[in-house]
Amino acid sequence: MDSFLDLNLPFAASSIGHSLQSHALAILPGQMIELNTQGLNTLGADSLYPNEGRKWTTMQDWCINGLWWPEKQMAVIAGAPHGGRYDKGASTGILVYEAIENRWRIIRNPWSIASGHCYSSSAVDPESGILYKAHFGTKLRIARFDLSTMSPMSNLPGPGRKLGRVRGGWSGVHALAWHPEFGESGALFHVNSAYGRVHCWDKTKNKWFSLFENLVIKEVEPVAHFHPVSKVMVIGSNRRGPMYLVKQDGTIQKTQGSPANVFPSNSFVPDPGSINSLIFTNSGRIYSLNTLTGEWQSGAKLPDMLRLRQPPIEVTAAYSIQEHNVILFQQYKSQGRSKVFLYRHS
Repeated sequence: MDSFLDLNLPFAASSIGHSLQSHALAILPGQMIELNTQGLNTLGADSLYPNEGRKWTTMQDWCINGLWWPEKQMAVIAGAPHGGRYDKGASTGILVYEAIENRWRIIRNPWSIASGHCYSSSAVDPESGILYKAHFGTKLRIARFDLSTMSPMSNLPGPGRKLGRVRGGWSGVHALAWHPEFGESGALFHVNSAYGRVHCWDKTKNKWFSLFENLVIKEVEPVAHFHPVSKVMVIGSNRRGPMYLVKQDGTIQKTQGSPANVFPSNSFVPDPGSINSLIFTNSGRIYSLNTLTGEWQSGAKLPDMLRLRQPPIEVTAAYSIQEHNVILFQQYKSQGRSKVFLYRHS
């Protein structure tokens, strides 16, 4: 396996200096530090967290997947309150951290879709900076947003019925992940828990393809992410179900069931410095999945300075940042107590 320093990274760390980069350079494996950022606690409850303090109203929902766009050094989550359109005052939103400016901002109601129960339903194309967000309802469509211009785009129609039946809403939540090396210019992977189906949208061909079906994806919370070191697409379930590893040659490997629920911890991300993917549990325990062999291991605990979820409304998002070999944890806590941490695992 190549070492971290040998990786072909999409961003030259010496070309732009910013607070995240300088702090990341000082962190040793297993260490965590708090990162002081601007704006996170001053965005306003009415714009980011409508009806703050009420149950299920935070835009930052369970299992929300943090995204990173290397070209602009930007962290992104696309979310909505847990109940989506069913809560009074609920709003969708895109929360953005611009590392070069060290500042957070919010784009409120970027699209008119029901997108509560966020889970792992968003992805970003690192080449174009286009953000994709799966619809939570029964109409299979995917919202798009151009992060380079900060403007909404037309919806992308989802997989057609000819590729196999797919359900939305409670009966089949969707997970999305971008595979930058699939096809000529990358592809969007779509995982549907209802029938264990995996589809992909080839960007160059502008066409959906069926890849797998009848996978064991338990409950309604599928997860998916691309591991940039091993080049493996990891898909599976939030609730102790097996994970599936889609290798570069197109083969798929089924692992044993995950040793911990991803659902309550909301953080299942690639380790940017190794071939492992990491589950961070509610108690701080870390489990690692070798994305080449499919083996699980139990490891160290996170420092006590961070606990991943304080129910019912306080949730943490995790962002894997390969070029800086750190994981950024952005913890939402009500009444202006939100914090940001950097952690290096290996």
